[in-house]
Amino acid sequence: MKKQDKKNRAPSPADRLDRLAGSSPPKKRQPVVPVGAQKRKSAKPRPAPVFDDTPGRDRAREKSMSLEREKRKREAAQRRQQKRKKKLVFRFALLFVFVLVVGLTMCITVFFNIEKLQFKGSITAYTAEEVVAASGVEVGENLFRLNTDKIAETLYRRFPLLDDIQVKRVLPSTLQISAKDAAATMAVQTESGYILLSASGRIIQTAAPQAPDGVHVVAGVKVAGVEVGAKLSFDDDEKYQLLQKLQQSIKKYQLEDVRLIDLSDTANITIQVGEFYKVKLGSDYQLDYKVQMVKEVLAQKNLALQRTILDASIPGKVTAKADTTPVEEAPAPEQPAEDSGDSGDQQPAADAGEQPSTGGEPAADGSADTAAQAPAEQPGGE
Repeated sequence: MKKQDKKNRAPSPADRLDRLAGSSPPKKRQPVVPVGAQKRKSAKPRPAPVFDDTPGRDRAREKSMSLEREKRKREAAQRRQQKRKKKLVFRFALLFVFVLVVGLTMCITVFFNIEKLQFKGSITAYTAEEVVAASGVEVGENLFRLNTDKIAETLYRRFPLLDDIQVKRVLPSTLQISAKDAAATMAVQTESGYILLSASGRIIQTAAPQAPDGVHVVAGVKVAGVEVGAKLSFDDDEKYQLLQKLQQSIKKYQLEDVRLIDLSDTANITIQVGEFYKVKLGSDYQLDYKVQMVKEVLAQKNLALQRTILDASIPGKVTAKADTTPVEEAPAPEQPAEDSGDSGDQQPAADAGEQPSTGGEPAADGSADTAAQAPAEQPGGE
């Protein structure tokens, strides 16, 4: 060890001088090798340790299997809970249906039987006893087994002079029938006369000789069926819908004293308001707005009391002009011939019969001339 230490130790300064002075070249410095390095260098490398991970894989596998089992258990529990809820809902629904059926059966058979028939209202055309007897309902019948609409329709057909017939159930044991006298509100002009209608649109009278005062007449339509007590129907359903629409607008804006509604041409609807004003509404386009404009013009009360045409066929605009069409006069009634009489007495009668036809035209022309100047002085007519 001492020899080896001498060899491995570093040269002193004297040794270095000796080497420089000598002829021999300097020896190459040997690296310092630590003790035991050669043994370690010559030793074979040890193999890498092999770790056995079988226990770890088994633990991971067991953990994943336990998680899968827990997931399946939760899903099975959820399925059982859903089945339990479905069964519970089904049982409650079955119980509800059972109770409902039992209740309806009891109501129809045991409870709510009629003990009193009551009439409400004031009528003059018929008596309350007649109306109640005609309903066909008897004491002891069940309230909920009656068809109230069918009973009301039967009473309409049986008593055409009644209107607004209503049949109501008053629990627990009363059936109430109410009605009022029917009044004609509209008349439909036909070849055989006038068909009078109530406010509910039912036929009160057929083939009336003339329309009552205060009733507006509907012209230019054909009636499909005429039965007293039934509702009015037209051959053309479009005209029936148009009539209802126009009546709603008239009622909405309170257009008073409407005497005639002419639906001969649905593209040129005409109504007569009062004695002097003929209103042209055109088609049904913005019909409600047109009626409103006519109402505003008539409410100004600055129109002359003469035959005037109000043209409201263009929405938002109403123009007034004189009506120059001649008025058709009713023919004079024929006088019965007398066996004895002076011919001079009959001659004035003949002259009197001819006077309206000869003198009527100048009168109509004169009134037309004065009426033609009226719209120019009326700012509210446009």
